[in-house]
Formats: sequence, C-alpha cells, structure tokens
Amino acid sequence: MLKALAALKTVTSPIVDLISVMRAAVENLLLNPERLSRRINRLKQSAASGRASAKTWFRLGHLYLEKGQPGDAIPCFRRALDGGAGAFSGLYWLGVACQRAGEAEQGAEFFAQALSHDVSSARAWSGRGKCLLDRGLAPDALEAFDKALSLCPGDPASLNNKGHCLALLGRGEEAADCFLKAARHPISDPCIYADAGLALFKKGNTEQALKFFLRSFRLGGDKILLWNNIGVCLAKLGDLAAAVEFYKKAIALAPGDVEILANLVAVLSENGQFEEAMRYFGEALSQKWADVNLLNNAAFCLENLQDFSGAVALYDAALNVEPENSVILYHKGVCLARQNKNDDALTYFDRALQIDPANRAAWSSKGESHLLQGDHDLAVVCFNKALGLE
Repeated sequence: MLKALAALKTVTSPIVDLISVMRAAVENLLLNPERLSRRINRLKQSAASGRASAKTWFRLGHLYLEKGQPGDAIPCFRRALDGGAGAFSGLYWLGVACQRAGEAEQGAEFFAQALSHDVSSARAWSGRGKCLLDRGLAPDALEAFDKALSLCPGDPASLNNKGHCLALLGRGEEAADCFLKAARHPISDPCIYADAGLALFKKGNTEQALKFFLRSFRLGGDKILLWNNIGVCLAKLGDLAAAVEFYKKAIALAPGDVEILANLVAVLSENGQFEEAMRYFGEALSQKWADVNLLNNAAFCLENLQDFSGAVALYDAALNVEPENSVILYHKGVCLARQNKNDDALTYFDRALQIDPANRAAWSSKGESHLLQGDHDLAVVCFNKALGLE
C-alpha cells in the first residue's frame, strides 16, 4: 500500500486584543447587523453636521471595526485624534485599523508612535509585532512580541504570534511550545486553537490535535481548513470513513482545492474505494496540478482496478519526480508482471531491492516472475529471501 498524502492547512492569526474581544462579544449580544448599521448611520449623520466630538469619531471608528470595515475606521480615528482624543488611544486604534486593513507598514508606524506615549503598553507592542510579522520581518516582530510578553506574561495573542515568528525562523520546537501555551488560556479565538492543533499534530499527538481542531471549529473557525485537518487526523487514527466525510464537507465549500482532493484520493484508495478515488483524481488533474503522492495513490487505484497500463503511465510520471522511490519501482514491476512483461518487471524489482533489500513483497514478486520464466532455482532463492524477512 502506498503511503497516503495528508496535507494539513494552516491559518494566519490576526491580532487578538483580549479587551476588545470581550467588548465585541458583549456588543454582539446586543447588536445584530441591522442595528449596528443603524448606529453607524446615526453617528455619521452627527459627524456630517460638523459638530461631532472626538468621542463621536472614536465610537464611529470602533463600530466600523466591529462591522469588519477597517478601511472606513481609519479616517474616523484620525478625526478623533485631531479632535483631541487621547494620543495613545488614537494612535493605538489607528494601528489596529491599519493592520486589519492590510496596511501593515503604516500600522507599525502608528503603534510605534503610540509606544512613544506609553512604552509599557503590552497591547501596543503586540500590535506592532503583528504588523512587522505581516511584512515578513520575523526577527523584529519576535523582539516586539518578547517585549509584550515581558509586560504581560502569558498573553495568548502574543504567544501565538511569537510562535509564527519562530516558525518562520526555522525554530519549530519553540514555535510549537508557544502555540500550546497560548491555547492553555481561557480564550475564545479559534485561530489559536487551530495553530495549537497543528503544533500537536507535528509532534505526533494526533488525538490531542483532533480535540483542538474540533474546539476551534466549535468557536467558529475556518470550516474548510478545520474540516480538512480533522479529516487528516481521523485518517491517521484509522477512522477512514469519518475522514472521507470531513474531506467531502471541505471540498463542497472549496471545489477544486487540490490539497483536499489529494487527501480524498489518498484516503479513498486506502479504504478500497478505488473508482471514487479516481473521480477525485480527475478533478485534481483538471486544476492542472499533480504531485508525486497524488500520482502514486491514483496509480495504486488503477492497479487495483486491473488497469495495469494506466497504472504504469502514472507510476512513470511519479518516477520522473522521484526516480529512486523503491515503493513506486516495486509497484511498477507488479503492473508489468501482470501484463506478462516479466523481463521488464524483474528490472524494476531489482532496482527496488537495490534501494530497499528488506522489501519482502519485492523478493516474493521477483520469485514469481522467475517461476513464470521457468527459472526455478532463482525463484527458490527469492522465495527464501522473502521468508527470511517475515
């Protein structure tokens, strides 16, 4: 059986300011989208009159952030700042709005200005770190998150984002520790639990990773990402039928996603559902994408469907990428033998055994090919080798 591909998906975590998260949670209980829009319109009318106070602009900026319109929040916070709002608060929230609007460079500058008024603000250091991280400046971002954590030890947002910095810097074990520490806090951010799940999976703790992915999902995390990753965990734990169901949920929301399609091909082939696996393989090919794992698994399906010439073609495509893969070489030999091409089959069995002399199946198949050619003595040698490896 060929090794199944299990492609996990990752999530990019936003700034998490726990105070604003709690405030937002309360406001969400009170404001549905229509009521939120009405409040914005009332404040806009007040602002249009020319008599709006800094407080009004500040409130309007927060409502825009709450509605997911950070670009509209930016000019509101600027007006609040010009109208006499507290320098630190105005600059800090300008930084938050810019970061959420994708203006990381400008956001980092606003956070730096805010810190010039209050250098002991952990949330401003954390916000600046996230802007620097968004710009790919991992070393500078790491320094900012360390400063935030020195002021507010255990802050889950800073820990989580520090983990992303460490991962970018190739310090995987330290990154995993940060993700797990962040997820131990009584928080409600699904991104942090998703990141912790990835860290646990990479550490080999699949059962615990599954729990974190499920918790992230219950908190409203990215369905496509989480259903895929839950499927990966279930497949690794041996529950192939459940894994298929989660992959299918994910692909229904993301038609054509090649990672999910490849995972479906892998788990369906492992579960013996070869015809269905090939349908998803066709979808992956329609996206003009195929990697060696996908080719291997599709070839394995064709081999089991007795389409040996089709399987050989896919194994050849995989060998163009990994010419020294002993498993692929062995399976190509099997398909050639099934087509009575025993001379060619022996060539591939020998190549596979040169790379992996302990491949019992290859010794046994080589013995069968020798037997079919009438080479009984060589067949006995091969069968004895296979028996010795049991």
